[in-house]
Amino acid sequence: MLSKQLKRDAVWPMPAEQEAAKRAIQQLACEAIRLAVIGMVGVTTGERPLEQVADFCRHGWGGAVYQLGPNRKVLNVLGMYGGCKTLSKLNWH
Repeated sequence: MLSKQLKRDAVWPMPAEQEAAKRAIQQLACEAIRLAVIGMVGVTTGERPLEQVADFCRHGWGGAVYQLGPNRKVLNVLGMYGGCKTLSKLNWH
């Protein structure tokens, strides 16, 4: 449903059904992500190292830091970061 908003002829503001799909995804993310603290014992022993995922595009950047939970079944999100680039950074080759 939201992929329609990626097309050149997308309608803004988003139609009601796309807005509802966006809210549903946001709700799922809120339920799935559990902010946690760093398990330093797992980090120092190497059993549960810190992991990082980064993303970058022409207009902004973002990333997340996470660690496998003690039960080794859950990813604990430790932080999420993001930002927009300034005009001077947009023009930087």
